[in-house]
Amino acid sequence: MSSKAPVAPVWWKNTFFLFGIVLILLAVLGLIRGEAVIRDPGQKFETGLVLFYFLGGVAMLVNGWLTHSQGQQLFDEYVALHGVEEKKTASLGKENSNVDVEEVKDKVGSEEENG
Repeated sequence: MSSKAPVAPVWWKNTFFLFGIVLILLAVLGLIRGEAVIRDPGQKFETGLVLFYFLGGVAMLVNGWLTHSQGQQLFDEYVALHGVEEKKTASLGKENSNVDVEEVKDKVGSEEENG
């Protein structure tokens, strides 16, 4: 078992969100300036390219939301199981899970000794 405590997930590190936002921005650009702007070089002419980009972006955002909420749930379960409290960090100024690894080792070690 790893002695490193997990870190609370943050949405902006989830690449599903980043790619979803980029695809939607490209779709908006395609709406404003035309589909030729977002068409790949050598790609044959097809209508509805903006719609494909928009739907792809929405699908990526949904995947991002699902994976982020699942990761957050897993982190919350870990914290509840091991009794590790979240600590505030000076750099972010909000709740984050920069927990003391020695504190986790002590709690896990005492649980293993007690059976």
